[in-house]
Amino acid sequence: MLSHGRVRLRRLRASDAPAIVGACGDPEVPRFIPLVPAPYTAADAEAFLESVERSWAETDERVFGITFAAADDLIGAVAVRLHEGGEAGYWVAREARGQGVATAALEAASGWAHAQGIERLRLMTHPANVASQRVAQKAGFLPIGAAGRLELPFRDGTAQAFLFERLRPADGVSQRLRRRVERDFGAASETVLRRLAALDLPLAEGQSRERIQAAVIAGAGGDMSTFATFVEVAEYDWRDVLAAAGLADADWPARLDEALGAF
Repeated sequence: MLSHGRVRLRRLRASDAPAIVGACGDPEVPRFIPLVPAPYTAADAEAFLESVERSWAETDERVFGITFAAADDLIGAVAVRLHEGGEAGYWVAREARGQGVATAALEAASGWAHAQGIERLRLMTHPANVASQRVAQKAGFLPIGAAGRLELPFRDGTAQAFLFERLRPADGVSQRLRRRVERDFGAASETVLRRLAALDLPLAEGQSRERIQAAVIAGAGGDMSTFATFVEVAEYDWRDVLAAAGLADADWPARLDEALGAF
């Protein structure tokens, strides 16, 4: 059993079938999750529960039921695959949306997967599913572009998806920069920190690595999409990032101390 704020994750059970039927009967669920049958019946829920049990026993997929911590009624499900680049996904009942449930559940499941040793998770959304794209970014997933043509298109025929990636927390960032990242990015800070630690800067010999990392964070302003853009710019030509963050002048050490605090 996993907990994250008001949300709890637990194993699914047979008594959850009516709640699954009710949630998956919402047209928005099969619209954005092609494998969900429409219309959704009690037999579909039973088949789903059986497949979840088989997955726990025979595969690397782990599916958790989502409940509020103060109750046990099922309000959604979240899944992760325990291999590198394994996909995460979720659905939440309509009545539980808009309360941070999806973000908390996705964060909890992803953190658990990282604790099992998984370095990298991915998540795909329909291009029109803006709500899920926001959830992904709040839960620490970075947008990395469009996925290749899907083998199983969405129900409206869309054969492409937006792809997001979350990395396991890592070292390699100074404590003062870590504090700034945690202030700016909140729940997504560990993903940001890991990406900062992995910055590929082949032309930065002799340059302060922290200075470039700080410039990326200053330019991002706490926005995950902008952060991804600044990372790409930094790995192409870090000088542009320094200039954009006001760290290209001779007084850059003082500016860096002002932005991050002295050691």
